[in-house]
Amino acid sequence: MNIQELKKKSSEQLISDAEKLGIENASTLRKQEILFAILKKFAEKGYRVGVFKPIETGVEDIPQDGKKLFETYCWGCHHQTAMAFGPPFNEIASKRTYDEIKAYIIDPTSMYKAFGYKRTVMTKLKTTEQERDAVAKYILSYKGKK
Repeated sequence: MNIQELKKKSSEQLISDAEKLGIENASTLRKQEILFAILKKFAEKGYRVGVFKPIETGVEDIPQDGKKLFETYCWGCHHQTAMAFGPPFNEIASKRTYDEIKAYIIDPTSMYKAFGYKRTVMTKLKTTEQERDAVAKYILSYKGKK
């Protein structure tokens, strides 16, 4: 799923795509909500979203395993220091602990209310303990970075 191509589509094209995917009431959603719903639907079907050439960060002292996992699983919705569909890593790192980040990766649906979010579109990722550890450390490496 190439998120950049998806973002170029008109609202009408996105509504059509969403309806084909079985997303209910797509015509009542805002464009960003439709994009979220489409990405979520693809992720639920086992497709990886966000497998693109990542933006350059200039950060070299980061856990490389976490960076690779970020590029595979997270980059479609999160960027390191810029707002995308989801919050940037520097914002997450400033608000969350290592354990909170791992808990959210494990089960975003049960954690979003505890974090004060109105909703979540993040899907449950099939990751190992080691992968969650690496991603959490990678996210936390952005604490205090702008």
